[in-house]
Amino acid sequence: VELSRMIGVLTWKLYNFGTALQAFALVEFVSMNSKSKGCKLLNYSLPGRNEIVQVNNLTFVDYINKINNRISVWKKDKRNRKDSLRFTEEIVIQKKKFREFYNCIPHDNHNVNVTEMEYFNSNFEKIIVGSDQVWNPRYFCETYFLNFIRDSKKYSYAPSLGVSCLTREEEGFLKSKLKGHFQQISVREKTGKILLDKIIPEQQVECVVDPTLLFTGEQWCEKLKLRENIDQGRYILVYTLSDNIWYKDAIKRVSRELGVRKIIYITSEDILYFYANEAGLKVDVGPIEFLNLMKNAEFIITDSFHGACFSLNFEKQFICLSRFREKNKKSENSRIVDILKQLDIWEKVYFNNSNIDINMLNYEEINKKLNVLRNHSIKYLNRSIIEKDSSEE
Repeated sequence: VELSRMIGVLTWKLYNFGTALQAFALVEFVSMNSKSKGCKLLNYSLPGRNEIVQVNNLTFVDYINKINNRISVWKKDKRNRKDSLRFTEEIVIQKKKFREFYNCIPHDNHNVNVTEMEYFNSNFEKIIVGSDQVWNPRYFCETYFLNFIRDSKKYSYAPSLGVSCLTREEEGFLKSKLKGHFQQISVREKTGKILLDKIIPEQQVECVVDPTLLFTGEQWCEKLKLRENIDQGRYILVYTLSDNIWYKDAIKRVSRELGVRKIIYITSEDILYFYANEAGLKVDVGPIEFLNLMKNAEFIITDSFHGACFSLNFEKQFICLSRFREKNKKSENSRIVDILKQLDIWEKVYFNNSNIDINMLNYEEINKKLNVLRNHSIKYLNRSIIEKDSSEE
């Protein structure tokens, strides 16, 4: 493939299952559908602290909250360091599996920064930013607004703002980076579209699905050679990224009601302590093993957006536990809420342990709605970014 015809994808690169799998999905989809161009994942992971743009004028209360948050994180880190020492070998294995997975995605090794603008302008026809929370105000970074390439080559596919409201300063920053600078803009949540429609009303903003939903569960199985459950037996998979104490009661309740005693836990490295004493905690799991565990679970309990996405892809019975308080304006609940509302299964999100219901989901109805969203997004991506002829679809 001629380099100048390449399409690049810029997103987060983390040791996080959803992040890795959505990066794979977008590069894979674009590569499949733009055969003459090809697609590569760009070499950038997360902004360093000095790269994050602080746009808000902080009040005294904001400073106090910031200090309290840092104290809370410090306490959590201290506790986690103590407990995660038991899992040092497993963590090393997991990181190796993530690196191997990222290396299997076609990628460009050039470092992404403004000093390399000539390289990216010469070698890439288009750059797509997204998905994940690359436009979340907490992580505003010039790089994720493609400051290293000409405006004529800037596109977005499904970046998430992650929040349901913005300050005036945040609106101003987004307007300055987006208005007239991007050729096509799409976001992942309806909430994000509403916010951007207000900020840049003259620009068409599409709402599209996360890249992980561009493929069906069957297609994921084919692409990554997922296998049937051989030796795990019946189990509940718990994939959560927060340490809300009420989760544990919710897990016990579901286990009791389903009559399934075996529970497999997967969580992020920074809260390993939360499930450290559970026999079913798995740490040395890579992205493909994670999908195998999702695919073969009897039931899934998650507070992760991508946990919900793959539950839907594999047609799993599941519930979502809310990581953030319902009334908290700065919460990131909209990520899960938006997609489940569009599928009319919003009742599967729980904010406490009092009313959990494990009634079965009707996937015949869910898939009708999900396929409408999926097909709309595929057509948008093909026509507006890849420029695939509609007669080929």
